[in-house]
Amino acid sequence: MVNTNIILPIKVFSFDPAWGLPFASCAPFPIKLECWLRLTELPYQAIVENNSDKGPKKKSPWIEDEEVRMGDTELIIEYLKQKHDIDPDANLTSQEKATALAWQNPYRQRAPG
Repeated sequence: MVNTNIILPIKVFSFDPAWGLPFASCAPFPIKLECWLRLTELPYQAIVENNSDKGPKKKSPWIEDEEVRMGDTELIIEYLKQKHDIDPDANLTSQEKATALAWQNPYRQRAPG
């Protein structure tokens, strides 16, 4: 999908892995971000950081991409989509996009209230 020869790896900070998962973290949002990065073939470096207070939003995961430091998985994905002009969902039909959204919504982090 992406020419990875000219792109510097994105640093992805998240908690320790557990349960034998093939990801750098066992938490759902870092796994979501890593899956998206693997899907798009963007190069990244997983860095274990168990102190989420070091992140810009005080939660895991966060990234450092050249001069950009950013938290919140959905904002990170939107930023990377725009920066690299990639959208893995571009070839989906309207119905497939609606189905994907229906599956995503129950798992999104929401503000209380």
